[in-house]
Amino acid sequence: MRTRTAWTVGLGLLALVLVSGCQEQRQEPIAQAPVQEPVPEPFPESQVPAPEPQPVRAETPAPAPQPAPAVDTSLTEAEATQPPPRQQPPQNYAPAAPQRASRTYVVQKNDTLQKISQKYYGTTKNWRRIFDANRKAIGSDPNKIKPGTRLVIP
Repeated sequence: MRTRTAWTVGLGLLALVLVSGCQEQRQEPIAQAPVQEPVPEPFPESQVPAPEPQPVRAETPAPAPQPAPAVDTSLTEAEATQPPPRQQPPQNYAPAAPQRASRTYVVQKNDTLQKISQKYYGTTKNWRRIFDANRKAIGSDPNKIKPGTRLVIP
């Protein structure tokens, strides 16, 4: 019980210090005069050496640009009437995936399209794909497949 009271008193004092610290008014900073950098003294002119005379150079004129050779821009009559050759646009598609070889399955006794789908696809849900690919061989009823019938597995 004493520790709980000590913690409560300690936290209360801490809160009091924080609150009282927040209520003090801020003092404006004292404006300081800007620091002036020392200005260097000018160098006495009497100590500056006189510039040495430079030899005079005769300017030579730049060579005149040579005109470009004349180009015959006239087209023959056949060239003027022909349209410019068309460039093939870049192909932005991937080449077609190679065709998967069709698999065939010979129906055994007690086979169903769902069992065949489970065997080839790992799920019974694709039985309709097998049925749609083999309607001529199976007929209109997917529940009546005959043993010995060759089915294409798409």
